[in-house]
Amino acid sequence: MKRFAWTLLVAALTAVGAWALDWWIVPVVGALTGLALRTDRFASMIAGVGAALGWGGLLGFTLSRAAGAPLATIGPVLRMAPDRIVWVTLAFAALLAASAAALVRALLTRPAPTAP
Repeated sequence: MKRFAWTLLVAALTAVGAWALDWWIVPVVGALTGLALRTDRFASMIAGVGAALGWGGLLGFTLSRAAGAPLATIGPVLRMAPDRIVWVTLAFAALLAASAAALVRALLTRPAPTAP
């Protein structure tokens, strides 16, 4: 249950942060998740799933107001179908947050070097 709550918190922080600031908040939230959950081996997964949920919610809200026009415009430029654009952006957010969490967690939990 604790991990589920953390996932929802990451999703909320990602959605609100991306709406208020910009996309770069996604790896910042991921890094903060890795910092807060440095003893949990699933920290990067929590950050990735939460970021994908938050980004998906924000994307869904934006597209519902724009009636899919952005996807129809961007699709031919990227040579992708609109549904693939959605999946790629969700994967991008998930990978950004998960890699930031994994990096912070790895830096904080690495063993101290031993003297020869």
